[in-house]
Amino acid sequence: MWIAVAGLLSLLPFLGQTRDLASREVRHAQIAREMAASGDFVVPTVLGREYPDKPPVMHAAVAMIYKIAGRHSMGLARLPSVVAAILGAMALYGIGLALDGRRTGLVAAFGLLGVAGYAHMARVARPDMIYTAAILVSCFGFVRGLRRLPRRQPLWIALAGFGCAVATVSKGPLGLIFPLMFAGLAPVRRLDLRWPRRSEWALFAAVVMATAAVWVVPAYMHDDGAYLKSVITQPDLDLDPETRGHPFWWYLPQIVGGFLPLTLLLPLVAMDLRERRYLAAVLMATAMVVVLSCLTKKRVHYLLPVYPFLALAAAEAVHRFSERLAMLRWAQGLIALSLVGGPVYYGLIQPRLQPGEDPQFEYARKVLQCVGPEGRVLCYGTVGEAVAFLAEKQTVTPWATTGDLQNALRQAGSPAWVALPDEAIGELAKAINADARPQDAFPDEVADGRKLNRLHLYRVTHNLR
Repeated sequence: MWIAVAGLLSLLPFLGQTRDLASREVRHAQIAREMAASGDFVVPTVLGREYPDKPPVMHAAVAMIYKIAGRHSMGLARLPSVVAAILGAMALYGIGLALDGRRTGLVAAFGLLGVAGYAHMARVARPDMIYTAAILVSCFGFVRGLRRLPRRQPLWIALAGFGCAVATVSKGPLGLIFPLMFAGLAPVRRLDLRWPRRSEWALFAAVVMATAAVWVVPAYMHDDGAYLKSVITQPDLDLDPETRGHPFWWYLPQIVGGFLPLTLLLPLVAMDLRERRYLAAVLMATAMVVVLSCLTKKRVHYLLPVYPFLALAAAEAVHRFSERLAMLRWAQGLIALSLVGGPVYYGLIQPRLQPGEDPQFEYARKVLQCVGPEGRVLCYGTVGEAVAFLAEKQTVTPWATTGDLQNALRQAGSPAWVALPDEAIGELAKAINADARPQDAFPDEVADGRKLNRLHLYRVTHNLR
């Protein structure tokens, strides 16, 4: 209960702020809006086009919230991430309780809620937090189901399979790999834990397949597997070693910053590891970082599942050294400050650092003011996602190439509004056969141009044939 209360008090205040929008956050919020409007919870779309990058686990949850609330907003879109963050902290408490006792579990759970990288993603409308919470639920199921008790506990193994399936469907195969790694590492040097039996592996696999089938089967029936194929072959899953990326060690400095303020406890973890030689939480976190470092594509938010196990290792170290070094009260004060840090930042500091809205929403609002209540706007790139999210009756059509724009202009008729940045003005010039350099405005008989910071808005006034 106290973990839930601490999570709500730390993460809910100022959840609807629009001064700072994370990458692709508006896209996911708009996908959920289209899902709520269409009633199709199987195949997500953005601006009417299928979106294969992420299955609709988070989008379906947000769409249900939109329907219940009767409206959409960034605060509502972020709510599933908050709930998932709290559930993840609860699952970590259960893991710590089973491995090292109640006090360790509590320190780990409360500490995780205040970790900078974890708390930030808990306030972002992206599927990463649901993916991380599902991994923790799966690990919790394993650590409870693999205890050496007189009778077996198949329900815990089933819970492990359920969490594993949700994580895998949410964000890919690492949702399967990480829980399996935990099932192999947790029982090492533990007399109270064992490795799964064959019957338990069979139950685990059956639950994983049954849970995944809830989405996979309807998605396959939607178009005979074409959408599922696009999900599996998407560029985000490209493991081509020829692709250039960050160096292998790139995640190490990212961990130092993302794990603040508990980074200050890492020396204790090193001392604990030196004395005990083996710590399941440390080995699990290390193995996860190694796996992530081997992947071609590296992103800061990929570290999100690592933070809970580092928090557990820090909590174990605090527990072991609390009497010798009087660390418990110091760690409790550090965690308390981290829990109030989010509301203080978003309520007092951020409004002064960023008094206006995020540029995405600022541009979108200006576009909608120019277009009017019934206008049609053709948007280049990701600009249209913010415009569509804030729009009421306006029609938003995306385009990326000259051919896309020409087709969209023919369908829209005259007049039509075209929103684009500097680098795409040449595409508009080609589409309407007008000569113009990026710094020029189009002739009056072709378009009326308005410059909105780095974004341009043109009102095309002639018909294309």
